[in-house]
Amino acid sequence: MKARFLLDENMSPHFAATLRAYLADIDVIRVGDSDAPPLRTPDETILLYLDEAGRMLITKNRASMPEHLRTHFAQGGKHWGILTIREGARLRDIIESLSIIEGAAEDWINTVMWIPF
Repeated sequence: MKARFLLDENMSPHFAATLRAYLADIDVIRVGDSDAPPLRTPDETILLYLDEAGRMLITKNRASMPEHLRTHFAQGGKHWGILTIREGARLRDIIESLSIIEGAAEDWINTVMWIPF
């Protein structure tokens, strides 16, 4: 199964457009898009959305997401993967990592990792 992605609102709309330009068939939406959770949606709600929608989160949130994720797991929740962008990462390397991840969504369930690899 092919991975589907949700960009956290801390990721720019330009980043989504760039991903679509380089990975033509990528399924990526951003918090705030019409078919995604609205802007300022709490992390706890984002985690529930990821589970229900079958999407992996791409974020730069290093502050609050880890604690919310622990609570989510403690309550029996799951997710399709949380990908945190490394500070200073080059776009080319992020795209390369996403192209690897994109092909096998089920391999990343409940995985939290930094990208690029």
